[in-house]
Formats: sequence, structure tokens, C-alpha cells
Amino acid sequence: ASFLEKSNNDKSEFISFASHQIRTPLTSIKGFTSNLLEGDYGEINAAARDAIQKVLVRSNDVVSLIGQYLDKSKMELGELKYDFKEFNLTALTSQVVNELVPTAEQAKVNLSFNSIETPPFIIMADQGKIKEVISNLVDNSIKYTPIGSVIIVLAQKQDKVVLKISDTGVGMNKATTRDLFKKFGRGKDAAKTNILGSGLGLYLAKVFVEAHNGKLWAESEGEGKGSTFFVELSLK
Repeated sequence: ASFLEKSNNDKSEFISFASHQIRTPLTSIKGFTSNLLEGDYGEINAAARDAIQKVLVRSNDVVSLIGQYLDKSKMELGELKYDFKEFNLTALTSQVVNELVPTAEQAKVNLSFNSIETPPFIIMADQGKIKEVISNLVDNSIKYTPIGSVIIVLAQKQDKVVLKISDTGVGMNKATTRDLFKKFGRGKDAAKTNILGSGLGLYLAKVFVEAHNGKLWAESEGEGKGSTFFVELSLK
């Protein structure tokens, strides 16, 4: 085998090693911190609760970053596979929002999705990838909203379903909106807002959505005026 093939194989092996070996202890950390927060080990005071929640949020950030680098590597090695199945997008969105509640609480952002009034939207897609898309977008909106809210809405548009994520955050100018989905492209305020991120989340979200023949775009009235992200997918 050529040197290049060997280096690709090594890279591939390292990726799967890293994903399992790093994710396993992190999953354990997340499990214990969740149990602590839910009161499984008895009452905890407010200060301890806040500290434990910070641990959980940071663990989630690391899991998400690892996932993004793994996806990027798999993509470069041509090993990214899609598993299309029917599922309820409304239920999945609700699950993602619940998982991101601690992140929103830590950021003092009001996160809302009215799942009760949203009908079940059934799509044919790779559930894991779509979950990652929604997580990346909602997480991104929370992180770029210093104070305020992130509101998620699902609505039907002819034979499509549109996921709309609106935030009252830092907003964007036209140039940022254009470059947002490029690899390692981050908003120019990312460093200022002290955001832990690879700049890969939005890029991967676009790759995943386009693999589903969907559309992903962002709109903003300008800096300081919040942003809205849209994902359009075909209904079953």
C-alpha cells in the first residue's frame, strides 16, 4: 500500500479509537452530573447545582466538538454514511431542546419550542445527522445571544417542513451571513463573545442538510439585531 493509503488507514483507525475512547469517559461524566442535578444523590444547594450544571454543559461542548472533528475526518476519508429512516422531526426537535436547557440556563437565555401545538412532521432522513444539525444551530444561537431568547418554530410550507431558529443575539452583517457556512468560518464576534467552538458546526450542518436535498440559510437585520436560521426539508 502507498504511504498515502497507509496514512489514511492510520487516520481512520485513530478516528474510531478517539471517538470510542474519549466518548466513553465523557458519557460517564455526563451521566453522573445529570443524576446529581436530578437529585438522585440527595439535595444539593444552589451554588453546587450551578457548578455541576457548568460541568455538564462543558462536557456536552467537548462531546459536540469531538463529534464535529470526527465527522470532518470521515468526510475527508469518504467514510461519511447516511442512514435514511422515517421519524418524527417534532419529537426530535423537542428532544434536542430539552438537552440544551442546561446550556441555555447557564447562558441566561430563554429557550423555547412549543411542541404541544406543533403537529408531528414525519420526514425520511438520517436521524443522527439531523439531530446534529439542530443541536449545532440551536447551540450556536444560544452562544451568540448574550441576553435574551432563542425561539424555535416548525411549520409546513407546501410539501416541505421549515425549522426556524430565531435569536435576539449579536446579529450579523451581509458578509458574515455569506461566509457563515464555510469550513472554520466563525462570526467575527466569536472571539469577543468567548465562544468555545471549532467553526465546524455550521459548515457540517450545511453539508448534512444538502445531502438530504434540503436548504439551510441565515438571515439577519444587521449587527445587534439578532439572527434567524432556517432549515427546509422534504416531508414524507
